Amino acid sequence: IPRLLNIPVAIVRLMSTAVAGVFGIGLQVLGGAIRAIFPQRVRRGLSGTVQSFASGLPTPDPVASADDFIKHFQASYGYTHPGFERLSYKDALKKAQQQFKFLVIYLHAPEHQDAPKFCRETLCSNAVTDFLSENFLTWGGDIRSADAFQVLETQGPEMVAARADEEERDANRRLRAEQDADYEASLAADQERENQRRAEEERVAREQEEIQAQSAAEAKAKADAEAHAREFEAALEKRRLEKAAALGSEPAAGPGVSVVALRLPNGSRIQRRFNSTCL
Repeated sequence: IPRLLNIPVAIVRLMSTAVAGVFGIGLQVLGGAIRAIFPQRVRRGLSGTVQSFASGLPTPDPVASADDFIKHFQASYGYTHPGFERLSYKDALKKAQQQFKFLVIYLHAPEHQDAPKFCRETLCSNAVTDFLSENFLTWGGDIRSADAFQVLETQGPEMVAARADEEERDANRRLRAEQDADYEASLAADQERENQRRAEEERVAREQEEIQAQSAAEAKAKADAEAHAREFEAALEKRRLEKAAALGSEPAAGPGVSVVALRLPNGSRIQRRFNSTCL
């Protein structure tokens, strides 16, 4: 009966990556795959198991191997770890089926350089151990043991394919993220150029408005000055005419007539005759 679980992302990554690549699950151990995946130290450890199968020698009791694995694991990493079943792989699988639970398999490669870090920081963390204990049955084994090696040999190709699919999905996600980042950067650059273009257009428009306003102001000032000058000249001419009318006509030269002469600031000279009675 399938169960729907709310699995945290960290646990999903643990189940899909930690038990795959580095520590053996999901690794094909046949032919060149062993040489390509495992370090030389791990391959030396596996060679004895392979030779024992090939020679037909009796293999250790799987329950005893499971118990030995747990003891060695606790000696290396302490007692905070997933609750590994002290059963053979087949019995652990049957128990999971009877309890309607998923079985999490951890194949341990003790000579792999990344094993200690993974075990201490991830597999044995409280969050992982608590979650596995509450929702799964967990079985572990040393890949140098016969039972764990058989699991690796039978499940390896499928796990390799799953790992390849996961890596392809990760590569696609990274590619999409890079493409999205490039698109966002290009969009931001286009927006910046558009903003600069609009700002330049607005600046030019403001300058044109200022020039037009200044020209209009200068034209108005000039028109006002010309109008004022015309008004001043008209008023001056009117006053001159009024004064001339008040003086009357200029008398002819003769007795009782005086001449008044003035030199103007521009150097010109004017004169007029007046009756003596006007003085």
